[in-house]
Amino acid sequence: MSARESLTRPLLDLAFRFRVPLSWIVAVGGFILARPTVPSIVLGSALAAVGLGWRAWAAGTIRKNTELAHDGPYALSRHPLYFGNLTIALGFGLASGRLVVLVAVIALALAVYLPLIREEESILLELFGDRYRQYMKAVPRLFPALQGIPAAGRQFSWRQYLANHEYNAALGYCAAVAALAALRLFHLR
Repeated sequence: MSARESLTRPLLDLAFRFRVPLSWIVAVGGFILARPTVPSIVLGSALAAVGLGWRAWAAGTIRKNTELAHDGPYALSRHPLYFGNLTIALGFGLASGRLVVLVAVIALALAVYLPLIREEESILLELFGDRYRQYMKAVPRLFPALQGIPAAGRQFSWRQYLANHEYNAALGYCAAVAALAALRLFHLR
């Protein structure tokens, strides 16, 4: 372990351990500090829509812990659900209209997802062994490789999307946008 890792790993692990309360603190703080504008809401929502679509695609493809997902978005990123979450978080930060909120959201997302990805990959290595090691060599960890469209494989399933309760992410972001729009109207008074 490098000196940098020995310094940052405990902080990342601490942020991961307290991710739910930290998420609430950042969300509430983000709303308090937010000064959304129509362009920030539109741009942030467009970016978040990409993240929601990416998450939906991944959730409609994966069969968690039963099969090694490597089709669809999993052919482009080993963790497309987390990439979608990060994109949604960036969208919220951008929609807030405040740089400090955007930076806080990015910091929290990375502090939560980096340790989570490490933990999840160790579990997947135990479950799938050499198949997962080969997959790790071929597919980027978080940010998708957009060189080409994935080969045909497992098809998207609305049933799987619903079974994974993915609609909650879309509903949650719609509520956040509504709150930002209301906040925008409040600040116009």
